[in-house]
Amino acid sequence: MTLAALLLAGVLAGCGSGGDGTSSISEAELREAVRDARQEERLKALQEDVRELRADAGEDSGDGAAATPEAPATDPGDELAYTTYSDGLGGWTAEVPTGGGWSPPSSSQQNPALFSTRIQGPNGLFVVIHTTPSDPPAFSGAPVDSRTIVDAPNFGAATKIVFQGNSSFPECEGGLCVDYLVPSGAGGYAILAGGGGDIGAAEEVAAHLLETLRG
Repeated sequence: MTLAALLLAGVLAGCGSGGDGTSSISEAELREAVRDARQEERLKALQEDVRELRADAGEDSGDGAAATPEAPATDPGDELAYTTYSDGLGGWTAEVPTGGGWSPPSSSQQNPALFSTRIQGPNGLFVVIHTTPSDPPAFSGAPVDSRTIVDAPNFGAATKIVFQGNSSFPECEGGLCVDYLVPSGAGGYAILAGGGGDIGAAEEVAAHLLETLRG
């Protein structure tokens, strides 16, 4: 029994107990005791409603501790990674992008002296590896934004060209692309990447290919 209920019971029991035949408690005190009892019952009902709402929302684990929501599972295929790929047509091996929206490599022979392998990425990104077995790689067909010599770990050096505009690659018409020219013997390779308006992402993929490329 609650404190307010005990008080109310005591008050009621005391009614009419005066020695002169009158009540020992005033009407105002009786009303106050009744009011206190009702307020305590309402408070208990409100607390019970709150507990039920928390349980429905999953906030109560049953032992008084808040339940921790499970983190959504991540699909490894949603993240960019690299995998070793050997191109039998072009005669090269490198680590190519995989996952994160990148397609498997697709190889073709453009003509007897040119082999191409294209990998399509997310948001319009792409990378193409050209192989020219009998001709040194060359660049033409677009204004050059910059041209620098960079290190190619397995070939000595390569020429890095940043450009915009090329009728053979519509993706480069609306944004910068990068092309690495890699001489090898009588021929060589060209690693071209761009598209999606993200030259930083294109350069990252192309530079990784250059670093891991072997003839």
